[in-house]
Amino acid sequence: MGMMKSVKEANLKNKKILMRAGFDVGIDDAGNIIDDTRIREALPTIKYILEQKPKELIIISHLGRPEGEVVEKLRLNKVAERLKELLRMSNVKCQMSNEILNVKFQNYKISDNIYLLENIRFYPEEEKNEPEFAKKLASLGEIFVFEAFSAGHREHASTVGLMDYLPSFAGFEMGKEVGELSKLLGKVERPYVVIIGGAKTEDKAPVIENLKNKADKILVGGRTSNLLRQENKYQHDDKIILTVDGFDRNKKLINAEEDPLAILDIGPKTIKLFKGKIIKAKTILVAGPLGKIEESEFVKGTKEVYGAVANSIAYKVAAGGDTIEALNKFKLFDKFDFVSTGGGAALEFLAKGTLPVIEKL
Repeated sequence: MGMMKSVKEANLKNKKILMRAGFDVGIDDAGNIIDDTRIREALPTIKYILEQKPKELIIISHLGRPEGEVVEKLRLNKVAERLKELLRMSNVKCQMSNEILNVKFQNYKISDNIYLLENIRFYPEEEKNEPEFAKKLASLGEIFVFEAFSAGHREHASTVGLMDYLPSFAGFEMGKEVGELSKLLGKVERPYVVIIGGAKTEDKAPVIENLKNKADKILVGGRTSNLLRQENKYQHDDKIILTVDGFDRNKKLINAEEDPLAILDIGPKTIKLFKGKIIKAKTILVAGPLGKIEESEFVKGTKEVYGAVANSIAYKVAAGGDTIEALNKFKLFDKFDFVSTGGGAALEFLAKGTLPVIEKL
């Protein structure tokens, strides 16, 4: 992995700047933002770009997984309004338009020269990384700034695709993420414990095998553990500890082997088991909640385990949007040495030492 070029190395004055942000924020069922950390983390880069007096700043982001279709709840109108608030722009509502710089892309005008494109994953070409689509996006700018570490493991048109057509640079948060997470790639204090949870199992399951070679123990909860148990994986692995008990939809405590997919929160045996490993750890990585924390009755397991991590003497790193949401909910954010905006991206980086976007930058 070579050195990434920083946005500070780019001449941005009077240029059209295209920036990929990671505004995949936490939202409720009505589409309201419940955690804006990912927007706030991009502010230093956005403010720096604006200080350089660019001609335009056009920001690209996704929200959720609309699978190439327009999903009303996943529109970026509320993200645009929040960004406008955080930048202390005028109180005039963001204007929506179907065209930007004579190119057809739905967008929100935040100020005279700042725009946020509509959810880029509404376009099926995005996740297919279609060159023509990347070229169309590239036509909007002269310089590309990547500030979406959380999407750095995705080979999409607005991540790696754009880099084939524009001079590309890393934003400040991107540089910070790579620098901080790289500390876990070198010599770490042991025991090194990794706690993996969450619902995005396709991001996490493949890297567990790779992390096995680096961590002393991997504690797995959430849907990730449920699916691994259902598939009879890691049942008798000394390094990997899956959920052993938990609560189902009726809040009944069940053995994980009975019906793994029914578990919505880890149970007391699992909490005790996990805490026993945490108390001995010198380095801890947390990625993903251990239960369905959007429902208050299934919060306890995550809250207790995260609390044990926060109170430990270990060097502590947390990763991922759902993890950040939980840390803020439990008021534990500031107890961690570093909090990464990327969940799957952080795990892949720690498993492989690089990401597709880093290779391009």
